[in-house]
Amino acid sequence: MEAANHWALMVLLIVAWYAFSLHLNVVVKEALMIYPDALTLTMVQFIVAAVAGRMLQGMKLLSLPSLLPNRMGVRVLPIAVFFYLGNLCTNCALGSISVGFTHILKTLEPLCAIAITRIVLGESPSSASWFGLITILCGVGTVIISDLNFSFLGMFFALSSNIFLPLRNVYSVSLMSGETDRLSAFQLFFATTHLSALIAICIQMIRWLIVSIVTPSETPALNSVVNINLLITGLSFMAMHSTSYIILERLQPITHAIMNCFKRAFIIFGSALVLGTGLSVSQIVGIGLALTGLYVYSRAKKMQGGMKTWPVSKVIMCVSVITFAISLLTASDGTFSHNPIVKSKTLSSVYMQKLNGNLGVIGSALPHVLRKADMMHDFPNPFAPTIHFLWLHPIPMTDTALRNVIDLASYANTVVHCGSEECEAQIGSMKQEGMAVMSRTLVVPEICRDTPLYGWTRKHVFYKLRAGPNYQKQLTQVVAMCVLYKMGGIYVDNSVALDANLDLTKLPKGPWVSDQLGLFHVSHFPPNHELLLNMMDNYVPNYPPWWYKGTQWPSVYDFVDVVKADGTKLKTVNVAELGFVSRPVILPAGMRQYATMKYNLRNITQGINLGDEIQTFGGIQFLPHIDHFVTRDLLHTYKFDNNVTFFINAWIGDKRFDWPYQLYMDPIMVAIHLASHRYINSTKKIQYLKSKAPIGARDLKTLERLNNETIPSYFSGCATILTQNPYDREERPKTIYIIDVWKESDKLMRILPDEVSRDIIDVTHGPQFSGIKFDNIGRFLYSADLVFEKYAKARAIITQRIHAAMPSVGLGVPVIFFGNTTLPGGGADRLSGLTKMWHFFDAMENEEELKVRMKELFGNNGPHGNPNPELQHRIKNDLFSHILSQHTKELRNAAQMYGVIKKGAQFDPIAVEFNSDNLTQPPDPGLMNVSYKDTHPH
Repeated sequence: MEAANHWALMVLLIVAWYAFSLHLNVVVKEALMIYPDALTLTMVQFIVAAVAGRMLQGMKLLSLPSLLPNRMGVRVLPIAVFFYLGNLCTNCALGSISVGFTHILKTLEPLCAIAITRIVLGESPSSASWFGLITILCGVGTVIISDLNFSFLGMFFALSSNIFLPLRNVYSVSLMSGETDRLSAFQLFFATTHLSALIAICIQMIRWLIVSIVTPSETPALNSVVNINLLITGLSFMAMHSTSYIILERLQPITHAIMNCFKRAFIIFGSALVLGTGLSVSQIVGIGLALTGLYVYSRAKKMQGGMKTWPVSKVIMCVSVITFAISLLTASDGTFSHNPIVKSKTLSSVYMQKLNGNLGVIGSALPHVLRKADMMHDFPNPFAPTIHFLWLHPIPMTDTALRNVIDLASYANTVVHCGSEECEAQIGSMKQEGMAVMSRTLVVPEICRDTPLYGWTRKHVFYKLRAGPNYQKQLTQVVAMCVLYKMGGIYVDNSVALDANLDLTKLPKGPWVSDQLGLFHVSHFPPNHELLLNMMDNYVPNYPPWWYKGTQWPSVYDFVDVVKADGTKLKTVNVAELGFVSRPVILPAGMRQYATMKYNLRNITQGINLGDEIQTFGGIQFLPHIDHFVTRDLLHTYKFDNNVTFFINAWIGDKRFDWPYQLYMDPIMVAIHLASHRYINSTKKIQYLKSKAPIGARDLKTLERLNNETIPSYFSGCATILTQNPYDREERPKTIYIIDVWKESDKLMRILPDEVSRDIIDVTHGPQFSGIKFDNIGRFLYSADLVFEKYAKARAIITQRIHAAMPSVGLGVPVIFFGNTTLPGGGADRLSGLTKMWHFFDAMENEEELKVRMKELFGNNGPHGNPNPELQHRIKNDLFSHILSQHTKELRNAAQMYGVIKKGAQFDPIAVEFNSDNLTQPPDPGLMNVSYKDTHPH
């Protein structure tokens, strides 16, 4: 009975230890992303644990150590030193490399434990033990070889912790098991944390003194969000290590190290689930080798008599099976899932959401000096100041911009945030020549994630429409703020150039901005600075939503209000004295421009159908900005001096419509509906469409018409299916929007479950909107508000509008289409091929049967998603392939920069449909009685 109780207690303790450990690693990673300073975080962890120990002693829940103070210092001080160094190295490693990779390296801890026990306790491992250790080394080596893109500094810190923590364990056991000066596990833990806290405070004071003299402006700033997250890491630290010490009191150091290794296996897979990191097949195999080696080692120690009598080997075998079961369940196509299967619900995430969002930073978790050391493989002098330079254009850098970068790199480490793959290649060539420069792939939503500007970046379609050509200026301000807030350093705008030697010795301490060239032309901020946070908070309200009531947005925000409120915190610098001069940004002559279609003619004569405006959103996602609006029904009347790219995702049915044959008009026909044959009834029209092939057909009837004329085409559905949701749909919304159910609306209300009726809101896409009927921008912005602020957050959409249904599918919102023979905006023939992607209800069917189906659909808090995800995936693939693989590289660059696609994303070729007599060479433009310029290969 006693043995059974002992077994149950050990299992419970190990489970608690593993759970606390996983939680600690996740919250530490989050804290270091928010506040890149491992020294401060380590100090806070020990202070929280020390204060908790004092509280327990004050409440008589923990007895005071029996050691005299002088004996306490002698016996506990070495343990405190090793504990502090081991924990600091672990935190530094977690900030520099992933949680999983850190703990893969820390599986080598038994090797260090053996060396230490051999020296301190005189124990020698058997040959079987050495075989197990060699197997562990092979496993760790396999993991390292499978992923060479890691930080060597992070690897150094992880391996260093393998030395300090086993030393702590050996000395701790000798103090807990000694005949004299004996301490319990809790007494030792809290005595150690007291001394470790004092050591941490002393080191932090020295560090602050050095940093204040050497690089004062680079010290990260604290705020309320950072403070709370640091406190949570301290509490998690206390819980995990308290449990660890209780277990250590019942095991030998080597046994504790083995259990610690299996704890790391649990953390590796657990953190991959929570944080969404990935593990390849070779990494899983390497982990398996390491675990096998640990099992062999544990069996050898048991036969050697080194373990206590309770069945540790069985526990280890169970843990091994469980961890591999997790890996097999979460593996997909040979790779551990890269998407988080379980959303992070750690305590820190909960607190951060309550504090208006997770104000995290993507960056190194090392303090300033260590972060500089981590840059050694990027820059010849990692301790030099850092300058950030932005290139937000989807084209190669101009000669002027490259000259600027070369000049800046002569004086400081220069990081170029590239919005094009060509920019990255140019900077890569400069780096190979030995220049102090590096490139970073710019993904705007990622660099602004967990800042007040994240929502702004996710709604780039809305802001492109409203800002027009000024969008590039606004985007520059937004990205500059995000870069400075997360990384800190000096920002130099593309409109500024060096005209003399750069004198960095004249830089003041703390944040500063240029006095004449503008707030963000040349500026400097430490990471996480509160003033930057205030600037971002004040930025968004200056660009209000669609119903602007005649007020104009500023082309660039001057931050006057913020500077007035926080003027004492912001210094100005005469940048002319530093060597900077203003220089206009000159882009290449004849640079491609971008347009989107407008619908003034139809809206004036026939009333509004906001579905026309909504159709443009899928294409606008790929445009760098918008230079022009072109009327859909008058495309053939426009004349431009430069190439103008725009999307045709539209209903073609107006009698005035003709194709845009003109020179420089470069349409991408991703999804068209031909209302009649008249738009392809001549050789001129057919040859023009062939020259722009493939043509995306929005419905099967249009596909048939194009196919009959041997025009290469494919079924594309509607390009609005590419519309991305700016919000994370974590919480189940309640609102249900009914959009323009004109026919059988009473029948619809009768078949809906009673419990959802109170959550219904009616919306219309037209035809009557007196306030914006003649306001082109107003219609676009109102439509964007509907899609991105209402439909994106809906529980479900019920509609008879195609362009309410298809964008909602793209947003991930369940769609119930209440079909009829006639629909708002046109005939039901437009539905062919689309209905399989919706929950389709035929309004003409039996009412009772419809009611039963509707009740089932809304059961269990439904609806859940949309049917036929395979068809959705194929349509999206073909649209992406059409837009990105067969057109200008600039659209791919812009899509990557706005986070529409991932860098290097590949798509399957389109299955183009055409008749056999079309298997000839493309038509010769010289034989066509038209003038056009084919600006992309087919």
